[in-house]
Formats: sequence, C-alpha cells, structure tokens
Amino acid sequence: GKATELKPHTLAADLQNVKWHTNTCPVTWASIGVMGASGTEVKAVDRDQERTFLLAANDKHEVCMFAYPAVEGAKCKSSGTAHCSKVTNVRVLCGGRKAVSVGGRDLSCVVWDIADVS
Repeated sequence: GKATELKPHTLAADLQNVKWHTNTCPVTWASIGVMGASGTEVKAVDRDQERTFLLAANDKHEVCMFAYPAVEGAKCKSSGTAHCSKVTNVRVLCGGRKAVSVGGRDLSCVVWDIADVS
C-alpha cells in the first residue's frame, strides 16, 4: 500500500532492539560508544552486513574499527591513518572485505582492505 502518514517515535527505548538494515549514524544504541573514544570527534560510521564490526571516521585523520555493537566504553580494535585531514565519511563494501573513506580538505578517497585476523 501507499504510505499516507508519517509519525515520530517519541520513546527512544522503543527503538533499542530494532535490527536496522544499515547503521550510518554515530548516535544510536549500537554505535554510541564511538562518540568521544580516544578524545576524537566522530564524523561518520558504517557497520558490516553481518553485524560484527563498525568503522568510524574521525577528526584525527583516522578510520577506527570497533566491535559491533559499540556500546558505551567501546575501544578501537584497529585503526589506520591515510588522510592528511579529517575523515568525513566511511563505508564498508564488498561484504565486509573492503572499505572506502573520504577525506575533507585533502579531497582524497582511500580504499581499505579489511583482513580477518581471528
């Protein structure tokens, strides 16, 4: 059917256990732990499809990997620096085997390999 009305959820707790198709917002139940991790300002996040890790782009020129969900107190498991300015966006690609990040002032696009080290 047609969508005919838009209604907001007024209780955040009602959304705590929703399984979203994507997670690109740093301020969600499952990604709030990346905010302020290592004293950085997070610009963007993305989660892999299997819900095992979350990448965060920050203002310290890094892309950081967190276990998913990244709840309060989460620690960066792995990080990489390839930009010479703030990283403004990051996306997981190819079934979690690659990622791409975009820099701010450096105007660069970096492709990352994501290795399974388990």
